[in-house]
Amino acid sequence: MSSYFAKQPSESEIKERIKGFSSWLEIDLDAIGFNIEQVRARTGGEIIPCVKSNAYGHGVVPIVAYMMTQGIKHVLVAKLYEAMQLRDAGLGIGVVSIDPLFSDADYDKVVANNITQTIYQPEPAKRLNEAAGKVGRVTPIWVKVDTGLGRVGVRWSDAAEFIVEISKLEHLRLDGIFSTMSEADELDRLQVQRMLDIEKACKA
Repeated sequence: MSSYFAKQPSESEIKERIKGFSSWLEIDLDAIGFNIEQVRARTGGEIIPCVKSNAYGHGVVPIVAYMMTQGIKHVLVAKLYEAMQLRDAGLGIGVVSIDPLFSDADYDKVVANNITQTIYQPEPAKRLNEAAGKVGRVTPIWVKVDTGLGRVGVRWSDAAEFIVEISKLEHLRLDGIFSTMSEADELDRLQVQRMLDIEKACKA
């Protein structure tokens, strides 16, 4: 995002600042851009990078700002405070948070800052719907499905029914469903098939 990078120190200023340090990180943004293009060419779909843990130590705000210049429309974070870092930096990119919400203030913060919340249980869906309803908004959500790896998410056999039910909540908008894959070919194929079955059941 050019307006973000325009505010950053010049190369000479950076070199001056790191004098006296024995180690530092140099992040090759061109390499990140190349990797994005390689993944995009192979998948043909939208890429939603996971940038949790401060973009794996690379600096979440500058990394996401650069990704926006490469056509990235959404990113995923693990914690609500990470989503707020992006909003506080003025980045309007779509942000998906997988962080469970507990307090009313957290629900209100998600709605107020247009953060896409991950949902996989009925009660959080109802609370988020109420928070959005209080201010007359429709807030986006994604549903996390456990397709067999045993990670958090609604069990695949219950997912279609769950999705249909929460889709009835008038202040929530279902934008997507996702799952954690195993990276083992045989189980991955089974997991993908379960996701396709869920999609088919939801449309029935």
